[in-house]
Amino acid sequence: MSLPISEHPRRLPARTLSFYLVLVFCVLPVWSIPIFSWSFVLYELRGGGIWGLSWHGKALFTYALAEAR
Repeated sequence: MSLPISEHPRRLPARTLSFYLVLVFCVLPVWSIPIFSWSFVLYELRGGGIWGLSWHGKALFTYALAEAR
């Protein structure tokens, strides 16, 4: 006598190499943006280096500050 399909345990799909490649190269960089933004903002504010930044650095600081908010 066979069990109904709802009674069989669900098999999870095996994770392949492509799963880990997407995780490392696509998902983790996106997840790390707020962490790196907060780190850069706190580093510049704590060290007082914001006043010595070029306009490129100030633009990056502004973007990081907006992202960290």
